[in-house]
Amino acid sequence: SGVLFYASSQAFAREFTENLAQFPDIKRIIIDLEGVGRLDLPGTMQLKTVVWDAEQAGLAVEIVNVPEHALGVMSRAERFIQESGGGRPNPLIG
Repeated sequence: SGVLFYASSQAFAREFTENLAQFPDIKRIIIDLEGVGRLDLPGTMQLKTVVWDAEQAGLAVEIVNVPEHALGVMSRAERFIQESGGGRPNPLIG
């Protein structure tokens, strides 16, 4: 639980990667956002980046329980990524 915004997004990415490294045989990741109280565009872009990286490594990734308040920023991030040509999201943009 907590917030995923510009000030915490790099720590999230680092912890995500470190935790993932502890389970080299993992095939599927479920990211549950139910407890996220705040999600801004930089935090969302960082989330999209770690998801993209995991998928490129062959993992199936699912984001579940996205809070109502986060749906708009998730949609804006997706539009931004598509308008930027797709590919790996830039976690520093936002």
